[in-house]
Amino acid sequence: DATTTNFSPTCATWIYDPPKDTHTVSTQQLVISLQKTLDAYPHWAGQLQYVSYNANGDHTQRFERLGVLYGAKSDPGVEVVIAQRPEIVSSFVPTAADREVGSGLWNPEETSLAELVPTASSLALHDLVHFEGLPAMMVQLTNFACGGLAIAIKLAHPLADAQSLMGFAHNWAAINRALITNEPLPSLCPIFEPEQLDRAALGNIDAPNPDPKLIEAARNLPLHRYDCWASLDGSPSFMAQLTKIPSELDSNTIILGKPLSWSEWDLTAPVSHYLVSFTVDEIKNMWEDASSNSEIRISRLDALLAHIWMLIIRARELSHDQQPIYLDVTLGLRSRLNPPLSENFVGSPIILGNVSTIGIQPIDKMALSIRSTLSKFNSSSIGPMLHELAFELSPNRLWNAFLGRRNTIVTSWLHLKTYEVDFGIGVPSHLINVILLGLAFMLLYTAFHATTMLAQSVFEGIKNETINGTNFEGGGYISLGIASACMAITNIFAPVIISILGPSISMFMGGTTFLLYVLSFLFPMIWSFYLVSILLGIGAAILWTAQGTYLALYSNEMTVSRNAGIFWALLQIG
Repeated sequence: DATTTNFSPTCATWIYDPPKDTHTVSTQQLVISLQKTLDAYPHWAGQLQYVSYNANGDHTQRFERLGVLYGAKSDPGVEVVIAQRPEIVSSFVPTAADREVGSGLWNPEETSLAELVPTASSLALHDLVHFEGLPAMMVQLTNFACGGLAIAIKLAHPLADAQSLMGFAHNWAAINRALITNEPLPSLCPIFEPEQLDRAALGNIDAPNPDPKLIEAARNLPLHRYDCWASLDGSPSFMAQLTKIPSELDSNTIILGKPLSWSEWDLTAPVSHYLVSFTVDEIKNMWEDASSNSEIRISRLDALLAHIWMLIIRARELSHDQQPIYLDVTLGLRSRLNPPLSENFVGSPIILGNVSTIGIQPIDKMALSIRSTLSKFNSSSIGPMLHELAFELSPNRLWNAFLGRRNTIVTSWLHLKTYEVDFGIGVPSHLINVILLGLAFMLLYTAFHATTMLAQSVFEGIKNETINGTNFEGGGYISLGIASACMAITNIFAPVIISILGPSISMFMGGTTFLLYVLSFLFPMIWSFYLVSILLGIGAAILWTAQGTYLALYSNEMTVSRNAGIFWALLQIG
């Protein structure tokens, strides 16, 4: 945990549409449920601080080790900010479907999104120095003019990684729902036992000196080991203090390591933040390309990271560079240990693995490099690594990653159910959208199936009648054949149409052709009937392709099966 002191705070924000019942959730209600949830996380309301340095003490008393004092009246507590926004949610942040329209890019800087999050400068050890009286956790509740709500949680990284934060968010939401419905409060079981991670370290971490063999084994792992204390030359002024060896230590006995490459980090370069949305088909295509020539299992995340890394390398004009380029990937250690730590283990058991390449390689080689590097972090290799970290002179001195044009840092929140945090505001909007999608298709195909079942009988009945002076020779089977053929052909081009118009508009246009088909039975003329059949085939292809895109937008790996089941159940009712 102490190795993450200089990390950015762990933070997440949820933005909710207005609930149907405006009295369902209030900020006062959320504060009450927050207090009850924190009963299971008392150390998050305590004082995060450095432990007193004892050169002859055990591993917990070494230089710049962290501790948290809690349970006293002097605890700084959790800072809660309650704010108001004059905007409505829909004008403040676009929906997932709206973000898909066009290029699939959304720039959060177009809104005041940062104002939904409490300032990090108030957290303990935000500057690696000050902590006394400062909280380790902050929460901000923001009410929108429309009745919508934003909930932001921010924690000092040593106390919580993404998994710890998400576990807390789900627990808080469960407590809040129980209070709303007057049900018994759920039992919460977070595990705050740092010694569990300590026990995973090999060797005696309380010995006066490290085990040379374990240190050698740890050094075989693909990790950056930049030495901040060896990096004064070229450092920016705001970082200069961090490069100095603390006065508590004897600088004459310290062997300096690899310095940070300040020359690779252009502090004057403009910085932007974008949310990039990829479709299911795009991810699938990346994965197929990345895994086609590999005997090792390549995940979809491996393929996506390889694709993004390639684009970054190209944008930085390093495609043909002959010097190493790095991807620093955040790895969770819970499941990699033997025995594994519980999912409820609270803390920050993470490390940054180092993947390297020379220039741009094909995506299969880039993805294989990522997978091969990450697979080296297993129960056998992590034990020596933890031994090395326990004896590190100063956790803040060691940097496992860096910035600049040769470095890219990535993290992943997969499988944490980020989009399923429901405080009782109502069914999450993405699930409502799935239900509405299923109901719309049910009604649409109820009308369509009823019409097609009657079509041949209707045509037989009027076959010999004269309409507008012309004998009608139309056939229901021919009509469906035309529609099916046009649908098959249009399916080739449908993804392009949807990428331009977006799934919502595409489904509206596709559904309109079904209406035209039904209306054509009111005035059955052979030319108009077959023309509408052509339009129906084109519209059906666009409709179903857009449906798949839309369903994927509101699903993740944990909910895609559920959402697909809901959609098809509603469709089959019709």
